[in-house]
Order: sequence, then C-alpha cells, then structure tokens
Amino acid sequence: MRKVVFIDFHGTVAYKSYSDTLYQVLTEFHPDNIHTKSAFRDLLDGSYLWDNPQIAHPQYNKTEKWWKYMGGKLSEAYVQLGYKDDAEKMTQRFRELYTDANEYLVYEDSLEGLKKIRQMGWKIVVVSNHMPELKKVVRNMPFSKYIRRVISSACIGYEKPNIKFFEYVLKKTLYPKKRIMIGDSILADIQGATAANIPAILVRNSLFKDNENCKYFAKDMLEAADIIEKNF
Repeated sequence: MRKVVFIDFHGTVAYKSYSDTLYQVLTEFHPDNIHTKSAFRDLLDGSYLWDNPQIAHPQYNKTEKWWKYMGGKLSEAYVQLGYKDDAEKMTQRFRELYTDANEYLVYEDSLEGLKKIRQMGWKIVVVSNHMPELKKVVRNMPFSKYIRRVISSACIGYEKPNIKFFEYVLKKTLYPKKRIMIGDSILADIQGATAANIPAILVRNSLFKDNENCKYFAKDMLEAADIIEKNF
C-alpha cells in the first residue's frame, strides 16, 4: 500500500460511548434507577487501557482475556452502584450491545467522505483504541466497502498515542510513502501520528483546531477529504 489514510473510529466516523452503553444496560435491567451516565464516567475514569497508553498490555491481546480485564472493570462499576446481583449479567449485556454494529451512530458525512478518499486512490485503514471485535463492527458499517483493513489496540497491546502503536500499523501497511492520519483526538491521533512522522488532520474537535500541534482541521470527513485532495 503506497498511499494510506489511517482513520480513527470512535468519534471520527462513528460513535457509541462506554458510559452511554453502561447506562443503557442499567436502565434496561432497572428502569427506575436513580443514576446518570456521569456516574459511570466517574467510576471508570482511569480504568480503560487507553487511559494509560504508556503501558503495553500484550497479556490482553486475546479476545476473552481482553474482555475478562475490561469486563471486570465494568462489573465492578455496577457493583459499586449497588447492583451486585445483576453485575455479571449486565456486563454480558454490555458486550452484546457494544459489539453490535446496529447500536452505533454513524456520522452522516462518514460515508461520502470515505468514498471520496477512496476514489482519490487512497487505501483506508481504520486504526483505533478499541475492543477486539472492532473488525466485525466495521464490517457491518455502511462504509465498510471503502475500508481496506482494521487495526484495534486490543489486538496489538499498544494504545495511541504510544509510538509502538504507530510503528505497528506502519509495518503492517508496508511503510506507505504517502500516509495521513485522521482523528478526533488531539493527543491520541494528532500528536501520536505526528510523532511517528505521519501528517494528521483533526476532525470534529474544534476546541483544539488552533492548537500548535494541529496543522489541519476539518469539521467533518468531507472537509477532511477536501484537505487531502488539496494538500497531499
């Protein structure tokens, strides 16, 4: 692959948050609960593997090992909220929902933006801090035909912005001469890619569009495709 666009998944082309899903499951099991989504954000802050990207985690590279670790954190959150009896069942339900592509919000501009990038001759590789089943989810997205490959941090043991993550994806794509990163995180996507000598485009996150590390900013994927067409 000589021309590759690396694209983040969550928050860039589609969206489904952990906190929202945890709350969705809680409400399904206990409709009259008094909690909010923010309760899960507070309880799980710092618990996700991508919260500590400087730490490698090859011991969780297998699907069930990854979910044993992550499921333990999610189950613990339910227990702390007072749902010990249902914690295991709710965690399993979370996994069912989070691995279901139909549960994700796909941004309206994603399909046309990815289509345009592909038509310009670029291969598209999804690279994301995500779960082991990300490939299955992407395969069932409306834009799946434009995606050449999917690489999830859960399967390689490194999280963006760790330089080892980007070294891995560059090796797997045969060190493309032309490469670009598109993502919504100034730290994980933009700074991480730039450190690996990959030009980067920040999307959707206008809060950081004037950040010194952000040379290119796009409001959506269509605008990102325009930036690629004009500058690369």
